[in-house]
Amino acid sequence: TRYSPSGSSTMRTRCCFTVSEYLVDVGFGLANPYLPLRMDQNTASADNPYVLRPLEASDYWRPGTLELCVRGREDWVPLYRLEVDDHYWFDTKVFNWYMSTNRDSVMQRLLMVGRSDGDTRLTLFNGSFRRRLRHAGYDALEKREITDVDELLSVLQNEFRLRLCPEKDVEPLRERLSSLLQGSGGK
Repeated sequence: TRYSPSGSSTMRTRCCFTVSEYLVDVGFGLANPYLPLRMDQNTASADNPYVLRPLEASDYWRPGTLELCVRGREDWVPLYRLEVDDHYWFDTKVFNWYMSTNRDSVMQRLLMVGRSDGDTRLTLFNGSFRRRLRHAGYDALEKREITDVDELLSVLQNEFRLRLCPEKDVEPLRERLSSLLQGSGGK
């Protein structure tokens, strides 16, 4: 079964294992879950800052809808809702084309990268780099505003382990990142 936020073109896959069902969401690199979540994960734990809350049926969503929330500083912060829907390849083809090619799409205007490695969570939103540790409650231990294209390329390759081909990838990416940083105040 595939889940998707209402009106969204982004698919989530629900995997059925022998013991239980899990939500696996690779997301776009920000607050998305970095680990598989049990579909019945409705209580918090020290190792998991996410919960899936069942919602009462309403005019806005159907019975069985779940809301994925992440632990905030004071309360739970909703990330998105999941509804049980069947999806076919043609359901997402136009949406995926729009998201990847239209200049008004958020995927054309923003750089969003995330990586989890053990207790460390790295995020990059345009030029805002954050390193967080799970045992520190995910408060940012390192915050850095990146304004230089070479530094941004270095962070992508070294921190996020992005493998770039020097002959094919670096120069086109340098141009794109330069315009992105200029749009957000960098150089």
